[in-house]
Amino acid sequence: MKMFGPVSNFSQSVISQMGRLTLEMSPEELRMLRLTEKSSIAALGAISEWSKKQLIALFTTTLNSTKLNPSQLDSSTLVAIGYMMCGAKLTEISSFNAVEFSKAVLWLGQLKLSCSEEQLSALVGLLTHSLAFGPISSWDMEVFIEIGVLAGIEHSPPVSL
Repeated sequence: MKMFGPVSNFSQSVISQMGRLTLEMSPEELRMLRLTEKSSIAALGAISEWSKKQLIALFTTTLNSTKLNPSQLDSSTLVAIGYMMCGAKLTEISSFNAVEFSKAVLWLGQLKLSCSEEQLSALVGLLTHSLAFGPISSWDMEVFIEIGVLAGIEHSPPVSL
């Protein structure tokens, strides 16, 4: 990483181009990144091999860099976050906007997320929110196809927002 200078000075372009090299960065180094553009967020969000500590650092860094709280994340940002979703705390997941999450789930449902069972349950809870896809009893095959892998997860009662 020395060839690009201090991690805190990496441009969005450099972050986007580094790809899998970033897997070698420590959580402390990842916290120093500035992830202000969706292209750099998406480049890191597309990597599935992050450790749990790296995921936590990346999700927190994304929130800090964009100056957004979890409830302000729109569907395109949630899609860009991708695998980093598993770095979110349960309280953060529970505060995601259910409508925005339902718009992002077509993409997120195709990922094999390494989230904990509790995190996956919280994500499913967002899908069962009445504003997302309506009452579960009204779901047809199209909805189950759209929510993909998340559809097969058993979950506790819906998370109320």
